[in-house]
Amino acid sequence: MVDYETMDMIEINKDSHKYIPCGFNKSGQFRLINKESHVGRLRSGHQAANSNPKMIVCITMYNEDEEELKFTMRGVLQNFEAMVQDPDIRMKRDDLIVVLICDGAAQIPKSFI
Repeated sequence: MVDYETMDMIEINKDSHKYIPCGFNKSGQFRLINKESHVGRLRSGHQAANSNPKMIVCITMYNEDEEELKFTMRGVLQNFEAMVQDPDIRMKRDDLIVVLICDGAAQIPKSFI
């Protein structure tokens, strides 16, 4: 699955400075992400299948170009393939989740969207 969404933190209690993660509705209003976000849906899907991914890779980027991201992803996939082939690890397709975090929408090249 390839998709994207904007995430943020909102303050829920000004006195204690408690924050929770949130996303945005199409209207621009905050929405809770526990079950509605991509990460929440991934978690729910794995819980329903009574499985847990063996590895989650988080790639952060700020102003990398497309070739740099492709190079990084090739490395992730090569390592994943090695783990699939290793009989001691026994990785399967659903055992890997890759999350790409972009710092600022203005820095995401248009070719990525």
